[in-house]
Amino acid sequence: MAKAKPRMTPEQQKLFKEAVEAKLIEPMKYADYCKITPEQAEEMLRDVKDRLPSAAPEKTVETPEPKIEQKREIKDPDAPATKFQKRAISEAVKAGHMEELPKDKWDALTKGEASRIIGEIHAKQPPAPATESQMKEIEKLVKDGRIFPMKADTYNSLSKDKASTLIGIGRMNLESNTRVEGYDPNYVPRRSQPKTPEQENELKRLVAEKRLNPVPREQWNSLTQGEAGKLIYAGQQREAANEFAPPREFSRDREAAPSQEKPAPRKPAPSRADDMPF
Repeated sequence: MAKAKPRMTPEQQKLFKEAVEAKLIEPMKYADYCKITPEQAEEMLRDVKDRLPSAAPEKTVETPEPKIEQKREIKDPDAPATKFQKRAISEAVKAGHMEELPKDKWDALTKGEASRIIGEIHAKQPPAPATESQMKEIEKLVKDGRIFPMKADTYNSLSKDKASTLIGIGRMNLESNTRVEGYDPNYVPRRSQPKTPEQENELKRLVAEKRLNPVPREQWNSLTQGEAGKLIYAGQQREAANEFAPPREFSRDREAAPSQEKPAPRKPAPSRADDMPF
């Protein structure tokens, strides 16, 4: 005599077995189990399906958060500050980038505290202006069509990093003998040309707001675009840092370029009667 087979579907058999193991359905004889029709099985499983272990939501595998790389820790942060750290802070004080520390705090300065102070100084530093050699090379590359010409104000306020990028592009174009679109072989550099009306207006504004010292009359009339651009750059950097122009010594030597200026104090500088009236 052939052995009886369950009438339920394979899926129902699986759920039924699980329900019996979970004691949600009473166990029965195999013969009676085989007699259950799919419809009867569906009716019996309807009230227990949601309580079966397989019906529980799957556990979410938590993905560990990526570790954030920490800044390199200072070895022995409580140890006395090094002579190099103190020298850097002293130079920042001389340059007017921070106030001098009280003697007791200076003597007790630790590596950790010095590192924090130096970091804050660096964060406040404006971008360094392009060097004279960089400006000359950019002028040559523009004239040769290796990089695009630019407005006088943009050119004269280039930072060292931006100038380095432009020079790199120009040198690559020079090596591949590539010239930029719209190359003008008759291009005349404007750095030595007289200051523009826009530069005059910006200089007047910066002087009026005490970001620059007034320019002497004799220098004002012959001011070039390059010289005006350097002055504007210095004044705008002071404006961004909310600083005023430094006081001038009582002499005929006036502010001719940012490199000749002294560190900016916290109050505006006095004016002189023989300067250009702004």
